[in-house]
This record gives sequence, C-alpha cells and structure tokens, in this order.
Amino acid sequence: MVRGLVSIVVLVPAVASAQPAAQLFDEGRALLSQGKAAEACAKFEASLKLDPDAAGVLLNLGLCNVQQHKVATALRWFRKAEDLASAETMAEVETAAKQQIMTLSSLVPIVRVDAPAGETVTIDGAPVSDMSRMELDAGHHTAELAGQTQGFDVADDASHIQVVTLHGASPQPPPPPAPHRSVAPWIVGGLGAGLVAGSGVVSLVGRSKFNGTHDLATRQHWKTVVEYGGSAMFAVGAVALGAATWLYLRDRDDTIVAPMAAPDRVGIAVTGAF
Repeated sequence: MVRGLVSIVVLVPAVASAQPAAQLFDEGRALLSQGKAAEACAKFEASLKLDPDAAGVLLNLGLCNVQQHKVATALRWFRKAEDLASAETMAEVETAAKQQIMTLSSLVPIVRVDAPAGETVTIDGAPVSDMSRMELDAGHHTAELAGQTQGFDVADDASHIQVVTLHGASPQPPPPPAPHRSVAPWIVGGLGAGLVAGSGVVSLVGRSKFNGTHDLATRQHWKTVVEYGGSAMFAVGAVALGAATWLYLRDRDDTIVAPMAAPDRVGIAVTGAF
C-alpha cells in the first residue's frame, strides 16, 4: 500500500481544448477523479503520443500509476517529467516531480535478480541492464532466460532487497561416444567372399576345360584343379566368412549369442540389431 504521497500539481497541456491531445488529457483527468485510474492512464498515454513534450501528461501518468499501487512505473513517469521540466526550465513542474520522486523512492520494491553469468534476461519483455538493483511494481512478473520463461512475485515491501533466482535450461549431457567398430570383420568377410566366389569360378573353368578336351592328361589336370584347388578355396572362404561373422557379433554390445539345444537339433541363437 502506498502511503504519505505528496499532493501533485496538475498541469494541463498549453493547447486549445478542441485539439485531440488536450481532449484526451481532459478525459483522463475526468476518469482519474472518478477513481478509474487504469482507464485514465490509457487516456494519458494516448495524449502523450500526440504531444510527447506535455509535462502535465507525464505528471498525471505518474499519478494514475500511484493510484494503482504501481510505484516503480509511477517513478519512471515522474523522472521523465523532471528531466523534461529541467531541460525546458519549467520550475513548477520540476519541483512537483521531485517531491513525488522523493516520497516514492522510499516506497518502491527493490529486486535483485540472480541469474547465470553472461545470460540475457528480460522481465515482462524488457531487457535487464542492471540485475543487482531493480525497481519493480508489486505483483506478478515474468522473466525469460535462455528461452525459458519463469514467473515470480514481488511483495509490496520496500524494507529490504527482494532476491529472485532464475534458472536457465538444464544443460544437456553430451551424447555418448559412438561405439568403436573394428574393420576386421569386413576385411576377413571380404576375403572369405572372394575365395568362395573364386572357387565357383575355378569350378566352372575346370569343368569347361575338362569337357573341352579328350586328352587324358589335360582332363586329369583340370579334375585335380577343381577337386583340390576349388574345394580348398571354398573351404577357406567358408571358414573366413564364419570368422568374420563371429568377429562382427563379438564387436556389438547389443548382440547376444547363446547355445540352443532341442531334441532333434543343436545350434546357437543370435539376437540383436543388424
């Protein structure tokens, strides 16, 4: 609750009442006298847009915010009125603004924002330049930090600095390193596949040569080549393919190899993602 306010000198803009800015100002004053502070503020803001240098509008904007218990907002308007009056040598306006500032400065809630260093913080959509000491209206506010929105409440209490702690997004743990995969299964497997394919070629060529001649020595030669050379290549290739399969399965953490037995068969069961 705001108490002990100094009475304010109301200044009407020095323009004819028929002009829009002055008309809006008059409407705001009428609403203010009826206790409709929020509606009055809206009229004063509209008037200020048309006449930004109207000191009386600035003072009344401060007053209508005081009546809504928005002390921090009222202080901002009174300080603007003081600056304008000082620049324009308007002693009466400057004095009235200073009196209000002196009274309200002891009533405004002060807030300190604790946030991670280097982070940009906005409160109610406005960037915060000094988080160590902020004047905020009592009530609910919304802060945004690192894309995260956090609501907080400010008490109507100017006796101490209120602390608001903001937390950004929780850091995401780094992804686990990709499992190391050995190239050995592919090398051994490629060699085995090549040998198996080669044994097939030897078999085809040997049969062709065997059937294409009537010379007994030549036929015996190609028969030996097919029986021993081709068969040996196939056997070695098959072993290499088996070894490559075992190496591949051993290298994967998500693969389980287990023995399997049934009344009519014995083998192994392999489960996992391939």
